[in-house]
Amino acid sequence: MAFPAGGSGIVGPDGKWFVDQCFYEEKIIYADLDLEEVVREKLSLDTAGHYNRPDVFQLMVDDQPKEQIYWRSQNDAAGSGWTASLSDTVPSRPEVSE
Repeated sequence: MAFPAGGSGIVGPDGKWFVDQCFYEEKIIYADLDLEEVVREKLSLDTAGHYNRPDVFQLMVDDQPKEQIYWRSQNDAAGSGWTASLSDTVPSRPEVSE
């Protein structure tokens, strides 16, 4: 049984063949590409997921602040010693002095 050799081709950003596959021969293949087509195809990509119908797709965002830094007290040997509050966290925007 013989297996095909080669099979090189050029596929465009839309998945269609610019130059069909070439088997069993030595050949240099090339094509003129429209780079704007790459941009158009990227814009058509559904990054939120395919088939995102409102009856089967839902996006939920939790906008509540979360503690990210916990401070441990050195004189709290009995308890866990870990405390957190919004006042203890790093500010989301550092102050800039001019």
